[in-house]
Amino acid sequence: MAEIAEGIYEIYYNGTSGQRPLGVASVDGGDPQVVELLPGSIAPLWTVTKVADGIFTFTVNGAYASPSGSFVAPASTAYGWRVVNTGGNTFTYVMHAPTRSRAWARDLLSLF
Repeated sequence: MAEIAEGIYEIYYNGTSGQRPLGVASVDGGDPQVVELLPGSIAPLWTVTKVADGIFTFTVNGAYASPSGSFVAPASTAYGWRVVNTGGNTFTYVMHAPTRSRAWARDLLSLF
């Protein structure tokens, strides 16, 4: 299975309702969090940086993707996610907390 390369990506969620880009937005007036954007939304650019073997940070709009309760939210502090290829597709990965207690599964589509 291929390890993800550092770089600039659009990140999409492929669900039963189709492919939707991931970005940061407030939900019901609450704090911003990583969410599926509406269909047709322009996908923001995410920066993926390797910080250790199999551990990566994800930044979007100048903020790091970090766990926040049961969500993934923007933060000023880097958080290392263990990135694992699902094996079904070279562009499909799961981002786990290092303890594997939480995860977000997303399709990563490279722009460059």
